[in-house]
Amino acid sequence: MHCDLNKISMSGLSDSGLKVWPKCAVNEKTATKSDTGKRNLSTILQAFGLSAREAIQVMERLASTITNMRRGSAINLYYLVILMCIKEKYPEFFTKLHKKTIFSGTAKSEWNIFAHNLFLGERVLDIHIDTNSFFTNFVEKNHGTTLQIQSLYRSTDATVTLNNYFSSTHSSMLMGFIRESTYSALKLSNRNTNDSGETLTISNISNWLQYGCHWVEEECVAKGEGNDRRSPVEQLSFYDRYKDLVELSTALDV
Repeated sequence: MHCDLNKISMSGLSDSGLKVWPKCAVNEKTATKSDTGKRNLSTILQAFGLSAREAIQVMERLASTITNMRRGSAINLYYLVILMCIKEKYPEFFTKLHKKTIFSGTAKSEWNIFAHNLFLGERVLDIHIDTNSFFTNFVEKNHGTTLQIQSLYRSTDATVTLNNYFSSTHSSMLMGFIRESTYSALKLSNRNTNDSGETLTISNISNWLQYGCHWVEEECVAKGEGNDRRSPVEQLSFYDRYKDLVELSTALDV
């Protein structure tokens, strides 16, 4: 592969000053973070049926895109690569991704049919869910009193299918600055469960993918405004930014 793989590694992204969510898993006994990151990228490229030439081109676009991102930007690496692959192999479907209706909740939804045909429910990514990056307690109000409820979630490595990863992440990207519902779902599971620790985190993997996506994207945009302002940003969705990155990378092909 011709591109500099270090640029698109987890350590390379961090060195570039980018806020990465989620990061890849690390199994200290069997692999390094670099090995896992390469395997995740390879899984995505293979899942969408890219030829060797197409895979190289997508990775070169990815490296170029990352090089031109400003420090402090958020990046959901695997989401961006999936979008690039869809754009490369299935451009007609790419044009539908702005519609929330592709996730209609039925087996016949546009996304479910697409994912089923590509067996995305059988391909997995190994990722790390760092719950402590967001909160260690939940805030609840009871008759005017604010309570701090300890979070039972713990950071953990997790395996997630490409179908679940993309559908959870893309749903969050389309929603933009709305994460209260996901926070409430995590709080409810924290309160009404017999599980705890890593088991609880894994059983709520979809909610964590959504919450982490919301939190990181919103936090980076807010910081980019300067002076720690937290005012609403006039942006339809976080997907708009990723869509622009994909289309710009394609337009710059030589």
